[in-house]
Amino acid sequence: MSRAGPSRGKGSDLAEGDAPSWGPLDWFALSPALVLAALGIMFVLAPRAGAALFGLPAPEGDALGYLRAIGIRDLAFGGYVLALAWLAGRRAAGIVLAITVLIPASDLLLILTIRGFASPLHLMLHAASGLYVGLAAVILLRRGPERMPWR
Repeated sequence: MSRAGPSRGKGSDLAEGDAPSWGPLDWFALSPALVLAALGIMFVLAPRAGAALFGLPAPEGDALGYLRAIGIRDLAFGGYVLALAWLAGRRAAGIVLAITVLIPASDLLLILTIRGFASPLHLMLHAASGLYVGLAAVILLRRGPERMPWR
């Protein structure tokens, strides 16, 4: 039986023509990449609204450009995770998502440092984001290395 690619452990021994078994749980696990891309678009098109959602006031003047730069990076990062899932598989995307938990954790600490507990909704939003991304990473890492079905 011919192999679909180099052996990478569980799930990599697919015969030619067999579709990898990506299900709804896998797609849920990739949804943080789509959310990051959507947030990126928001920061590019409506930077003041993006800053308000983040929990800090938007800067004035030319400094507003930093929010758009953040948006472009979020958009690109979402694309990286999807590309990794497509080209390298669940494990690569899961590892990147696991590392990504640092982003909402540091965002939470940033809001806490600047505003204290004056904005509990924003603190909860960043904490929930961290849990969401962490859960997505665990799902992908536990389900194996298979690549996306359209690859």
